[in-house]
Amino acid sequence: MSPVVRSESPTPFLGAGPQAQSLPNSKFDRMDSLQADAECGLKKIAEQLLCIPAKRTLGEVQKVADKVVHIADHVLKLVEHFADIHPIAKIVHGALAAFVEVYKLHSETDIRIHIVLKHMLDAVTCIKILREIEGPEDELSSNVEVTFQQMASTIKDFSAYVDLYHGYWQPLYKLLLAHHHHANLKHLHETFEEHRAALERMLNARIAKRTNMQLKSLSTNMTDIKASADQILAHVTKLERAEHPEATDFIEDRGADKIVKDDVLLAKLGLLLREKVTETMKETLRRDFDVLLEIHGRHFDMKVEQVEKTLLVAIDTCRGQLTRQMSKGHHELIHRREVQKIWEENRWRSSVQCSVFVEALHVFYETRFREHLQEHNMPHEDAWTVDIFARAKYHSAIGDMVDEDGSDLISASEMNKFSAVCPEGWSTAQWFAFCACGWANNNAWYYRRIEEFMVDKEIGDGIRSHTDRGSQPNDWQTIHDVMESLGYLLYVEDVDDLSEAKVPPELRVLQERYREQEVTAIAERLEKLNYHLKNDSDVAAVAGSRRPELHIMCLFYVLARRIHDAIKSFLHSNSGRRERLNELRKIEDAAQSCLVAFFAFQARMQELMRGWRSQGRNIDLQIDRYADGLFRNVRHEAPRCRKAAETLCGALFHGTPSRYRKLIDAMTRSSQAQQLNDLVVQVATLSRTVEKLKQLLSAQHEHVSKLTASLDYHDRHHAEQEATTITVKRVDTSESSTKNTHTRKRDIVLRPFTRARADSESTLAETEEKELEKVTFWPRGLPRVHWH
Repeated sequence: MSPVVRSESPTPFLGAGPQAQSLPNSKFDRMDSLQADAECGLKKIAEQLLCIPAKRTLGEVQKVADKVVHIADHVLKLVEHFADIHPIAKIVHGALAAFVEVYKLHSETDIRIHIVLKHMLDAVTCIKILREIEGPEDELSSNVEVTFQQMASTIKDFSAYVDLYHGYWQPLYKLLLAHHHHANLKHLHETFEEHRAALERMLNARIAKRTNMQLKSLSTNMTDIKASADQILAHVTKLERAEHPEATDFIEDRGADKIVKDDVLLAKLGLLLREKVTETMKETLRRDFDVLLEIHGRHFDMKVEQVEKTLLVAIDTCRGQLTRQMSKGHHELIHRREVQKIWEENRWRSSVQCSVFVEALHVFYETRFREHLQEHNMPHEDAWTVDIFARAKYHSAIGDMVDEDGSDLISASEMNKFSAVCPEGWSTAQWFAFCACGWANNNAWYYRRIEEFMVDKEIGDGIRSHTDRGSQPNDWQTIHDVMESLGYLLYVEDVDDLSEAKVPPELRVLQERYREQEVTAIAERLEKLNYHLKNDSDVAAVAGSRRPELHIMCLFYVLARRIHDAIKSFLHSNSGRRERLNELRKIEDAAQSCLVAFFAFQARMQELMRGWRSQGRNIDLQIDRYADGLFRNVRHEAPRCRKAAETLCGALFHGTPSRYRKLIDAMTRSSQAQQLNDLVVQVATLSRTVEKLKQLLSAQHEHVSKLTASLDYHDRHHAEQEATTITVKRVDTSESSTKNTHTRKRDIVLRPFTRARADSESTLAETEEKELEKVTFWPRGLPRVHWH
């Protein structure tokens, strides 16, 4: 559930009362500044929203939508500041913070959602009414608390709806559920307007009582926005209709409810949209919309659980305490006691280089365990970790696990996040040692299990036999394409299987414990989502982190196991069509989840590469060493991964959705160093081909020369015999005739070899031209090479 906080005994918020002097003026100044920033930002957004009907494309509309999210951060800061002073504000702050944090996990935006978001932020800015409460017995306090509780509930409903809206992003969903979306969006923005109006009335009444004056509207442009909301939504609908005119006409003619219930009509609509109608789509479209909202409400709660620690820290942290800690030393920012001591001993500031930290970690534990041995005459239970810390090959792995942004610097906040996910009951030394070596070993274990699933001979033979026979071609072809393409996507790492390598027994125990906990946790979260991930926020919720690379192999393993079991059940099923379709739905959902997780992982790697590029680093070298080289295949096998991703998109969606096109294109962008390496390989291959052709042509020339010499000798010998048996006159005539005859014979004999020589020369030229065309990159200023 979203962290909604009720206030049992509100502390008097002294804003306008006679005791207002008890609060520092700096707090009022800060509140005034935040309030002004929030209202100014909302005013600008209101002006931009009014310009939407003049936009000609959906792309221009989305640019306006992207700016609304930034204003939400300003409003959240305002509410957070009020929450530090008045408990009632925590009611709204908890719901708003949960919404903003989870919403940031979505990579896509939509103008309809942001229109309602604008109404919500307008209502939330009315929180400044708390400055008018004069004491705990003030009736205004209880009235405001009731309204805040209602507003928090509406924010929760809006959060569930946003999760649903972004979950069903395909055009088929958007068009067939359009009437439900319109009704819910209208209800939500009207409800937020009611909350805003209620708070505004209370504020007007209090100010009128105190000053005998009426306060102007808190949202100067609210009336204009409300009046034009329908016009904005109608314009957006018109632009979407222009993108799918035939499908829109088809729905209007037959009716959305009728199409949803008819498989034939759904298939026709899918053809118009060039989209595959899966079993999951049919099941979803035929459910009651309120049931879908309830399901996605639970999904949102699960996502909130993953960011709840961050939210609680944001609510409870006071900036004054943070400043006081920094005055004692930057080590006070570290939560883990042992790491804090390392930070203090080395007098680091807010960040430290990764290699320096790992070396200090080694020195700290080596000294500590030596002292323990001298004092207790027995080794420390974690003494085995020192040998791992001493090995330089593990240093980068530790640094990359902690370094979230790939900057090669470990900050205090990154260290706290890393420490917060340490498994319960593990010591700090054990956690660092596992990250140095055990994490890679576990990934190798997942890798080999996935490989076993993908190359299962029984499944491979079964798919081929059914595909060759042509039985149920659509179903089996889908399964065939899924299995053929998934292998390249799931093998994102390139390591030897070290899971059975010789490692300390203590580390092996940690590996098994962590692997069991990780698999169980991810499987449970996937079960809550029915093993169907729809977007980046789902991936982050299941992985329990915004860094998918930390759990991507475990996630792939659980999904691959699901696909493997479902295909086996589908292969041996003797039940009815409905049960087989249920197994097919499991396969399609899990395959789509693999695709969504892969693209989330790709987006994360692209983010890291942008950071490395901005720091002037060599991307290829950085990928090869990042996380001990686990993910080098992401770059080295990019063409194969791209082809596999496009094949899987074709099997699941009948084409590559636009939301994935940029990521697919980015997969095959190579640096100049990689292009030069490819060029060297291509030139070497071309040179070998040319040499082989030269050798073949030389052999043919030699063979033709020998044959020509043999024929010439035969002609001369035959002419000499004829000259001894006939007269001189007839000899002359005969010699002329014989010469012409044998010349024709020789031409007939040599013609195939002459043609072969010409064909060889033509083949050589064509091969050379084709090989040169394969060279996609040629350095500027370097002339192309031609072989003759």
